[in-house]
Amino acid sequence: MKNRLYPAAFLFAVLLLPAGFYAQITAADSLARLLAQTPSDTNRVILLTDYAWEINELRTDEATARLQEAIALAQKLNFSKGEAIAWNGLGVVDEIRGNLDSAELHYKKALRLRRGLGVQKDIGASLNNLGVLFEMQGRFDSALNFQRENLAIQRELGDTLRIARAIFNIAAAYQEMGLYPEAQRDLLEARFILEGLNDQDGIAKVYTMLGHIQYELDRYKPALDWYQRALQLREKLDDPARLAEALTDYANALDELDSSKVAIGSYMRALEIWKTLDDIPGQANIYTNLGDAHKHSGNYATALQYLNRAEKIYLQLDDVQMLMEVYNTMGIPMAGPKTWKKRSN
Repeated sequence: MKNRLYPAAFLFAVLLLPAGFYAQITAADSLARLLAQTPSDTNRVILLTDYAWEINELRTDEATARLQEAIALAQKLNFSKGEAIAWNGLGVVDEIRGNLDSAELHYKKALRLRRGLGVQKDIGASLNNLGVLFEMQGRFDSALNFQRENLAIQRELGDTLRIARAIFNIAAAYQEMGLYPEAQRDLLEARFILEGLNDQDGIAKVYTMLGHIQYELDRYKPALDWYQRALQLREKLDDPARLAEALTDYANALDELDSSKVAIGSYMRALEIWKTLDDIPGQANIYTNLGDAHKHSGNYATALQYLNRAEKIYLQLDDVQMLMEVYNTMGIPMAGPKTWKKRSN
């Protein structure tokens, strides 16, 4: 199967980062200036968590330090709401770092505090975060339990957007479990809500997931149709990374439909976006898919060049799983038995 880079689920209150790098830096600078003149009160706790949020992808060590400061101050002030926000923020940083066990611990501390405070909206956000985390870990039964509780809260609150997102996340867990009819049912319900809200980003996510279901069932033509709908929306939205992902999905389906030469054009567009964003894993993913497409087209030398580029990156990243994808795509006829044996080892 072709490679995709991103998790399906929405992470509201998690990883919803500012739109652009410069906007992020400007916000962080403004908050840093405010922190320099703010005393040790509840306002400082909130400022610390806001500042950490702005820098959590760029400066994870500093974000962690600021959140730990916020937790200590909140505990001293008996400010449970601020403490919960800080624990949640620490979970986000752990998730960015890939420390999923620590993220779970910190999300659960936030949830425990929020249950004590009884603010349903905040409880729902923590349930969602844990549900998404459990899905990432392959703990689908736990993911469904948390997302269903979250959905019940959102229905009680009447928050239409979060209802759609919770339904989507439940569908994502079903899809990962191979329960495709259940996933498709929930996705169509989420689609109906999101179209009513004219949430273009959310609709694109639903189209993409519907495409993934068809793709995983080897129904490449219906998958292509859904991916094309998602791509048409992504072309209108200002989100380069999601556009690159949509181009990749579209190209993957084309390649499976023996349209490898057409697929290569979309892969190349995606590659240029990842280069502009300086996203190395994104580039490696495209190199792997380009190698596969060129192999299907009979351009074996070109295919091997792209696969060698992907291999070099994944060796640097120490990503064993993706290395095996590269070597599987290379195959013995291309790399030769001796090279294949050495690389497999």
